[in-house]
Amino acid sequence: MHMYEKKLRDHAELLEVTLLADGREWVLNTPGPTLADIEALWVLHWVVRMPGALPADIVGPRHFPKVFAWIDRFRRAFKKHKTAFGGERKPLTGEEAARVVIGAPFAEDQE
Repeated sequence: MHMYEKKLRDHAELLEVTLLADGREWVLNTPGPTLADIEALWVLHWVVRMPGALPADIVGPRHFPKVFAWIDRFRRAFKKHKTAFGGERKPLTGEEAARVVIGAPFAEDQE
């Protein structure tokens, strides 16, 4: 097993046996995904989508069913929200992007 495979397996195992162990749908047990989900998910989500990058016998749905169900939920939520916000991305200039970012409200409660 390569070092990167071990690190990804350790990451998936941590999620499976701690944060997702109680059956929650999202990391912070919220009604939908939050920045905490994105932060915990992005590496696995990225690697899982690259054919051949991660052997299923090391990190796969058989070993980590809660993690892979969570990844699928995130994909569905992302697709739903992407559609709600106008679909595909469009190119912006730096000035346009700055206006969008500066004018956007923060989307999560800050408790």
